[in-house]
Amino acid sequence: MELKEIVERIESFRNTGTEQARLQKYRFHYENEFLKVVFIETSNKQGGNDVKNGKLWSIKFNQKQPFTHLQGWANLKSYFGKKLEMTLVQEDGAAEKNYFGIRLREMSKEPSDEVVRKILDFIFQEVRFSDLIADDQLKDDIEQVVERIRIKTSKDIPTKPAAEVDTPAGKTYKRDPEISAQALFDADFLCEYGCSMCRYFERKKNSKNYTEPHHLIPMRFQKRFTNSLDVVANIVSLCSHCHNHLHYGKGIEIILGKIYKERAERLKNSGIEISFAELIKLY
Repeated sequence: MELKEIVERIESFRNTGTEQARLQKYRFHYENEFLKVVFIETSNKQGGNDVKNGKLWSIKFNQKQPFTHLQGWANLKSYFGKKLEMTLVQEDGAAEKNYFGIRLREMSKEPSDEVVRKILDFIFQEVRFSDLIADDQLKDDIEQVVERIRIKTSKDIPTKPAAEVDTPAGKTYKRDPEISAQALFDADFLCEYGCSMCRYFERKKNSKNYTEPHHLIPMRFQKRFTNSLDVVANIVSLCSHCHNHLHYGKGIEIILGKIYKERAERLKNSGIEISFAELIKLY
């Protein structure tokens, strides 16, 4: 989403009068490697005279690492200036560790959940783009090694995490094309979700079906795990349709549910433990 569009979305909720705001909060689920949102709050009781002409709207979250260096945040801050801030939250006079709020002043009504997600997605879009760029490069690299794979994986074991690498959109983690090619080979170059929309065509350099590797737990969350996410147990063979559905579509819980059920034990064997509820939050 472009800056102009996200600004227009936010502006539609900006103050147009002196509507009285009451204290209101509700739980909101959004989590990535930078933050975990706790709740959304609107009030005219915090901030004193600064909010006399409208509501103070806040996203309250636990911070995992700073993100003010991200271009999306810088762009929003540049546009809204002092009306947009990130501050340490104080409850009953005591500051809680790593508890922060993104505050936007002079609001007339609460943004919808859709707009909240759009705002957060805008701030963190370059992080996801770095993953997508790395995935595109991986697809190309696989073509150079896919013919070397001859034996299916016999055992899943924990391995050390991969190193960080730079992409034009930011840092991500190195993917080994041989590991991804192995995952495709293990799946007989078929889509492991296998819906009615799956379609296959031959790869350019051999007669195998063209399928794509998908890291079930996205590589950008590597810092959360002691062991590598770039392992066969965490890489799923998908047709182009199902792969794009996971990245860009709705209703992905059904796809993820089937794959997770089939991979949970293998992930544990690779030293990776995650519940399905936790996995869903990473998407």
